[in-house]
Amino acid sequence: MTSHLIYADDRCLLSLNGPDVVSFLQGIITNDMALLETNTSLYTALLNPQGRYVFDFFVIKGEEPHQFWIDCPKSRASDLIKMLSFYKLRADVQIKDVSAMIAVVLQPHDEHPQAALQNVAMIHTSDPRHPSLGVRSLIPIEHLDTFVTTRDLISYEQQRIQLGAPGELDLIPQKSLPLESNFDIFNALSFTKGCYLGQELTTRTKFRGETRKRLIPCHMTTPLDPLQSMDITADTLLVGSVRSIAYPHALAFVRLENCHFVDDNMIAYCQGKPIALQKPSWLLY
Repeated sequence: MTSHLIYADDRCLLSLNGPDVVSFLQGIITNDMALLETNTSLYTALLNPQGRYVFDFFVIKGEEPHQFWIDCPKSRASDLIKMLSFYKLRADVQIKDVSAMIAVVLQPHDEHPQAALQNVAMIHTSDPRHPSLGVRSLIPIEHLDTFVTTRDLISYEQQRIQLGAPGELDLIPQKSLPLESNFDIFNALSFTKGCYLGQELTTRTKFRGETRKRLIPCHMTTPLDPLQSMDITADTLLVGSVRSIAYPHALAFVRLENCHFVDDNMIAYCQGKPIALQKPSWLLY
């Protein structure tokens, strides 16, 4: 069976090399680098000192000692490099954008890698957020045309949204909070490691159970106009707003106290059109 491989051309790959990479990242990211002792990759975030979202990305363990990769959104890669360089100080870490040479390729969870792809791929790693998000592979850019069958991310985005995993359009830098953005659900946070940027607020919110807003999936029967308001209402009550869309699915950022689910669904309206908010299995509310 031929694998359905997707070139994630919206992603950028950074190379991090040096004896201080682990200790450097351990002090600033929300997840625990110790996970890479037994796993190939982890999902994580960088917060500001006030505990608000700045970046999210994957850290992937390389095959050589002190070699790691960061898989991040291409649109924000240069800003991420600047932030990493700012915090690096005297750490022995070399940071380089290698996306012109190495591509990120996605593969659905229910397919097996082609034997030939396994021979050329530098890394295969199961998506650390959720098994249903499949496998991420790093392959030399010159092999793209040989293995990639599409650059259309719509099916992947639909799967991500149905799970409730945040994407680039769901996260607002310097404003979004990690728990409201479902980072705890999708394995981006460690509550057992030492200090990192923004840890105090994140940990306090977690253990006080004060997460009052969340990103949740929803389903539409009619496409929305991206130029109009994305506010979601029920009667006259403002429930939240639509963020990322892969029609007929979308992620909505909602205030939980205004959500009244019946059989794990709630009918609300956006732009005068019905939209079904869906209570995910992980939402204990």
